[in-house]
Amino acid sequence: MKIAKIVLLILVLLTAAYFVFAGRLVGAYLEPVLEKKLTEIFGLEVEIKDLKAHPFPGFASATHMVFHNRPQFDTRPHFDIPGISFDIRYPDLLDKHVNIGHAVFKRPVYLIETVSTPDGSLNNITDWVRHIDAWNGEDDEPAAGEGQPASSAAPPPKRWQVDIRKIELRDGTLIISDRSGKGAARNFVFKRIDGALTGFRWPAGNPPRLDQRVALRGVCGEKVRAPFWAGGKANFATGNVSFDLRGDIHNGSLQDYSFLWEGLPVEIVDGRFDLKAHVVCNMRKLESQNVLVMKDLKIRPVSGPVQMIWGIPFQGWLAFLQNQKTLTLEIPVEGDITDPDFRFYKAFQDAFQDALQRYVLQGINLFTKTASTAVKLAEGTPGVVFKTPAKVVEGLGKITTAVTDNDLIANLKPLKEGEKP
Repeated sequence: MKIAKIVLLILVLLTAAYFVFAGRLVGAYLEPVLEKKLTEIFGLEVEIKDLKAHPFPGFASATHMVFHNRPQFDTRPHFDIPGISFDIRYPDLLDKHVNIGHAVFKRPVYLIETVSTPDGSLNNITDWVRHIDAWNGEDDEPAAGEGQPASSAAPPPKRWQVDIRKIELRDGTLIISDRSGKGAARNFVFKRIDGALTGFRWPAGNPPRLDQRVALRGVCGEKVRAPFWAGGKANFATGNVSFDLRGDIHNGSLQDYSFLWEGLPVEIVDGRFDLKAHVVCNMRKLESQNVLVMKDLKIRPVSGPVQMIWGIPFQGWLAFLQNQKTLTLEIPVEGDITDPDFRFYKAFQDAFQDALQRYVLQGINLFTKTASTAVKLAEGTPGVVFKTPAKVVEGLGKITTAVTDNDLIANLKPLKEGEKP
């Protein structure tokens, strides 16, 4: 019995020593190899810290993995993962295949950044796309020489491939930063992200199918932590980036996105918004359909005297917006994500102001119509019940006629701070 206990104790100690020391030893050996190969594959300098690799049962972890930005971008990493663990098929490495089943990224920070260069704006995603294009081009072998049979051409060398069946994100952060314009950077920050990406393959080539699946949720905004979710299908790891994603932001703060109003003679005092977005990118060509609902909007003038805006007396324009309980805008955005002149934040800003202009002009135009015209419009709209006492209709007709005839809209008074519509 004593011998059996001693043998059992030795086995336990050996097993513990294996998991404590073998993982460190194998990890120390593989760490520089993986850093070199991942740098080669992804086109960014990769740094791994404290890698532990257990050949049996095929598990690895690291306290830190960093994909550094190129020198022309921010000193912050492009992708920073403070904690990572994954199961991996080690024998596949001999065949230049990083084959991972389930990877867990803890507190990852992903930075998408646009900067200004002498040739225009540039973002790190575009850099990746260019690298993928170059990487895929390495397989383009010259055709067989004239008079030589095609079979004499040497087969292309095998390249490294990365497959991850599932990437689980825990408490992640996504920062979309635009430093290509004047002034401070425009930042969209999404935090406390939990979710998953399945079917990741690098490089993926240009398959017509969107084999990757994305599902994320978290919060966004600085003044108000508004909940968001996003999900859909994608093929990110290809030169022709493609995806079909939908997302919602609920009850966000308009002050967090005050840049949308830049160029207009007002500033945001308060207000909330809901956003529904459907973003489709087909072979780098992006189309985004967005519905923005602004609630309890409060704005105030910030510049000197303004007489007219969009052909409307400014005081009337301001009063109209302040008296809206909700404003619903349809905001379409499109462009080429690899075009140096395409900046999503600026494109969204322009589309927002175009949609706001249409909303105001249509609203004031309807307001200045006669009451009878308004009744006809309402009665002709399915689902609208329009019942108004005759005296009210008569009074409304007088008001709208006066506004039309005498341009009284110029004398409408904006709401005072704290005053309700």
